[in-house]
Amino acid sequence: MLMEQQRKATLTRLVGAILCPKCRRPVAVRFNGVTSEPFLGCSGYPMCKWTTVMPSAVLMEEEACLAVY
Repeated sequence: MLMEQQRKATLTRLVGAILCPKCRRPVAVRFNGVTSEPFLGCSGYPMCKWTTVMPSAVLMEEEACLAVY
């Protein structure tokens, strides 16, 4: 559980202040309940159901950050 919290914190920092293109709320890092793969979703869920895949550049940066720990 601690590793998932650290991973979410790292990804959230790397994603920065992206806004949802549909409703302009901040985007949040979410994890697929089955595969545990990260994705971006609107923080306004369930009112706004916008999601997208995590950009590969962010995932590569995350790997570099986690390698330091």
